[in-house]
Amino acid sequence: DGLDTNLCGDDFVLEENPSPGEPNPVREPVVCVPSVGGVVLNEVLPNPASSDDGLEWFELFNSTDTAVSLDGWGLTFALQVDDLEAVDVIFPANTTIPAGGFFVVGGELTEAPIDWVMVDMPTAGNGSGGDGIRLVDCEGWPVDTVVYGTDNEDFIPDDTGSIAEPVGSPGDGQSIARDVDGVDTDQALDWRLTGVPTPGATNAIAPSSGSSVEGPGGCGCGGSDLPSDEPTLSGREPGEGCSSVPGRFTLWAWLPLLVWVRRKR
Repeated sequence: DGLDTNLCGDDFVLEENPSPGEPNPVREPVVCVPSVGGVVLNEVLPNPASSDDGLEWFELFNSTDTAVSLDGWGLTFALQVDDLEAVDVIFPANTTIPAGGFFVVGGELTEAPIDWVMVDMPTAGNGSGGDGIRLVDCEGWPVDTVVYGTDNEDFIPDDTGSIAEPVGSPGDGQSIARDVDGVDTDQALDWRLTGVPTPGATNAIAPSSGSSVEGPGGCGCGGSDLPSDEPTLSGREPGEGCSSVPGRFTLWAWLPLLVWVRRKR
């Protein structure tokens, strides 16, 4: 109360529990640690199957071998270019993402495992005309951006400043997921739409929606880790492995061997 350093970003915080006429709740100061790379948006659910309010969630992934402070970092939901000028959600002090780990931000009604709950969060767009989600660090610099929709009519840029190619328009309950956790080449090909969201877990078990997928079972067979409703290249049911049993030989297949044995006699 009353402390004034003439640095408003240090002196003030967003408060979810206003206290008019009373002392302000004590909040630990945000210690800004700017991004040095390695933390990216990894999966987002901007269009839940039911009402979007309070049900959307956004997953970050830390590909480095050390924990990263997210103090003062935030998310921006862009329905048009001008929306990128403001940060919609700011993470509080003592917010960290573990080494090689995930961090899920979600609305208060989200059923997914949430690491930080957003109260009265703004709603992300569903992709009409092109919408974007941007992760910024505590200094306001763009860290990672994903643009989705059937097109990018609003010319929303990615974090490099180039007009982004949209990933695609997610249907109800579909998430936008990176093909490989943490791999970011600033291209739409880094992402895919999937009807098997995996908040707080690897995207490896969520194949592209409607695509043929070769599972981890080897030799072109569907692996046992595939969801039961996903197609496989082999046509086998998920969980069926590759057979190593020799096929049956017909009489004609044995005939050359019998002739050779007879001549040896």
